[in-house]
Amino acid sequence: MSETNGNQQATSVLFIHAQTPMHPGAGTALGVVDLPVQRERHTQWPLIPGTSLKGVLRDAARGPSDSSDEEKVTDAFGPDTKDADKHAGAITVTDARLLAFPVRSLRGVFAWVTCPSVL
Repeated sequence: MSETNGNQQATSVLFIHAQTPMHPGAGTALGVVDLPVQRERHTQWPLIPGTSLKGVLRDAARGPSDSSDEEKVTDAFGPDTKDADKHAGAITVTDARLLAFPVRSLRGVFAWVTCPSVL
């Protein structure tokens, strides 16, 4: 994570560890599978679209009650869709990409593996 002052941008890395199975769909039907997993075009590895992540983060920032910090949420994430032409949000979220994958292991139940092409 890096934070700077002035007109420069602050950046952060978010790691997502799925505790339950995920199915980030592509929104298109190609045969018997009604919602195929969205994948990177050049590697065919699964990914989670940045728009989906931004929506989840926005919902989490609102919290259980939508009244207290709605102005801060709007400043950070931008206005709702009907008022999207007013201004952009301050946060930019990119796609989540695969970093490590669980595989069976002789030591314990599974091990996390990665490779240089992922990194």
